[in-house]
Amino acid sequence: MKDYYYILGLKRNATIEEIKKSYRKLSLKFHPDQNNGDEFFVERFKEIKDAYDVLIDSAEKEKYDSLFEKHFNQSKPKSDNKGFNFLPIIENFTSNKSSFEFDETITFSWKTINANKVLIKPLGDVDPIGQKSYKIKDFKNEYIEIVLVAENSIINKTVSSTIILQNKTYKNLYDDLRNKIEREKNSSKVTSTNNDNTNNSKSNALQWILPILLLLGVFVFRKNFENKNEILTESITEVTPVTISTPYEAKVSVDAITNIVKYDLGIEGVLELPNGVNLKNIAEHSFENTLVNFIKTGTIDTVNKAANWFNLHDVQFLNNKTTYSTPKAMQQIKNISEILKAYPKVVLKIGGNTDVSGDAAKNKAISDYRAKQVMKDLIANGAFANQIKEAVGYGSEFAVAPVGDKEAMARDRKTTAKVVAL
Repeated sequence: MKDYYYILGLKRNATIEEIKKSYRKLSLKFHPDQNNGDEFFVERFKEIKDAYDVLIDSAEKEKYDSLFEKHFNQSKPKSDNKGFNFLPIIENFTSNKSSFEFDETITFSWKTINANKVLIKPLGDVDPIGQKSYKIKDFKNEYIEIVLVAENSIINKTVSSTIILQNKTYKNLYDDLRNKIEREKNSSKVTSTNNDNTNNSKSNALQWILPILLLLGVFVFRKNFENKNEILTESITEVTPVTISTPYEAKVSVDAITNIVKYDLGIEGVLELPNGVNLKNIAEHSFENTLVNFIKTGTIDTVNKAANWFNLHDVQFLNNKTTYSTPKAMQQIKNISEILKAYPKVVLKIGGNTDVSGDAAKNKAISDYRAKQVMKDLIANGAFANQIKEAVGYGSEFAVAPVGDKEAMARDRKTTAKVVAL
């Protein structure tokens, strides 16, 4: 269900005069005749007119408000959900080794998002983010599987990730056995043909007795460990939880005329902030959700200057212009301002980026203006001035896509924000 108040940029208690004023301003800006009949503006103008037609009519407005309130209450999470109405995500699950020997220690690192229950099989329950070391006591299996399971019990959704470790003890043991058998066979072949039948018989008997003894040794070796029920035991030393930042690579589609980029950022939900503010229609991989997760669990990388940058997916600009391409840009800026108000110690740096097409100097100038515009709008919407360290335009400095690759070039055209203080 469309939010007509949002489309017109109005609060829900807007007066008739405010509705009319907003409609006049937006209809002029987005009228197709003013924009060469561009399809994007045709669609936006239709949305604006539909919203106005409903909200200006008192009877239609009353009906719409009732339906919208009912729709919102149905989709709103329960008060005890703590904002956990997103799909669980396993952002990272790794081990420091891909193989092991008996009684060797392996360290596992993981990071999950939107999960209130996390389990590593067969190790047990763990925190949503962390790193632990375990001793592996197994020699009977050629490979073992370690499975990380992340669950959001509120929406009854589960995801998992598996690490397969090769058992070098198993491999070495049976490689050894095979090699010894082969050596014994080869040794029997070089036995002198002048040996009498008795000696030949002894040699042949030895050829088969030795492998049997070796197999018996393997059996005894295995039986010695039968009473060890657990193949993995947690070591005494636990490692402090770590943060692993792996950016989500969203699928994109690009409008051929406007160059507006549409990102697939997952399902939308409500993001609850610690000051009681609820942000609606926040996608699971949106900048807002990514920023809050980083604030809660992230660590600022002071060495890698390229770290801690995140994409403001909805903050896009018209081609070669410094005006926002859709109303979503300002909505995202308002959301970010709310997050900064809820976390007053957080400081951001804003970056503007373009693709490689066009003049490099002009690209840098326009990206710098755009970045500074975003900074001004964040402060205008309630963020503290000292929460924005600076705004810098980088132009095509960090662009990687060649001219002609539309999707990749679209990823290069972006406004980003770097977390510089928590």
